[in-house]
Formats: sequence, structure tokens, C-alpha cells
Amino acid sequence: ALVIKIQNNVPLPRSMGDYPFKKMKKGDSFAVEIIKKQSVRTCIQNFQKKHPRMKFVTHTDGDKIRVWRIK
Repeated sequence: ALVIKIQNNVPLPRSMGDYPFKKMKKGDSFAVEIIKKQSVRTCIQNFQKKHPRMKFVTHTDGDKIRVWRIK
């Protein structure tokens, strides 16, 4: 028989709403843990599809990935 372990208090993964893209002005930046690298990049791509006038770049710095708004 298939055994499935039920768990509680497991946090949901970050969603696009957790990143402050809308609040950022040109030149602003934030950093997140490197394990969020693909997540934050995917969220940036999805956000930019809905907000094409806003542009962001990322750079890995040690154990963090930094995101800047450039436009």
C-alpha cells in the first residue's frame, strides 16, 4: 500500500506577491537567498510581461542574489 506522510506547518513557496517589484523605483534593489535564484528570475519574467515598462537585472553575490530595477 502507498504510504503518504501528512505534514502541517510547511510554509508555502514564495509567490510573485512576496517580492517588492511594484514598490521599487529605478535604482532600488533587494537581495534574497541564492536558493531562490530561479524563483526570483521566473517571477521577474512574469512581472515584466504584465509591466513591460519596468525592467530588472540580477547578480549573484556570494550566497545571495540581488535584484535591481533599472527602468
